[in-house]
Amino acid sequence: MKRYLPALVLLFLTLHSPAQDCPASVKVNTSSYEVTEGDTITFIAEVKPTPASATYNWSVSSGTIASGQGTTVIQVITDGFGGMSITATADLGGYPRNCITYSSSTVNILKAPEKIISANYTTAQDLTAAVKKFITQTDLKNIDISQTAFIYIYSSATTTATQLKAINSAIIKEFEKNGVLSFQYKIADGGKKKTASFEMYRLMPGSHEPRPSK
Repeated sequence: MKRYLPALVLLFLTLHSPAQDCPASVKVNTSSYEVTEGDTITFIAEVKPTPASATYNWSVSSGTIASGQGTTVIQVITDGFGGMSITATADLGGYPRNCITYSSSTVNILKAPEKIISANYTTAQDLTAAVKKFITQTDLKNIDISQTAFIYIYSSATTTATQLKAINSAIIKEFEKNGVLSFQYKIADGGKKKTASFEMYRLMPGSHEPRPSK
């Protein structure tokens, strides 16, 4: 029996390794838990304490790891995953097998707004024609389709407040003429550009309002 004692002691020590051999905490964080399709997500593995011998193996439920595999920080591409979510999991190596060495974090991917029409403002007739085209292309009159229109109006250095008001009114008038209800669209001031212009977007459920273009 004595000859087996060292082996039994070694087995006991292996199964009951000191707590300090394991990380005190493993957590995956991200700078934002909600991004727009097409944006890049940053996932960060935070380990305390962090020994130099630790290795990092990442996996994602969707999307593509663009960079950072094997490090504490990865970048994940979200193209094509609007309306879904992406979960990233970091699994650490270099620790005893009985340690908890993994953590995950999930980010929701909002659908990107779809730009349908973008043009310089020339005449009221051209503007109303663009609105009519937008309504036709998106079937905006069909209230059974869960979508909304979002329109940016951009002014130039010479555009007056009266002209902006007229442009806004022309858009609303054309929507009303075609039976589009007020809750189905939103018009916003996009700021100033070199020339007066407008952009028309379609927003599907889960989409957020677009930012003004530069």
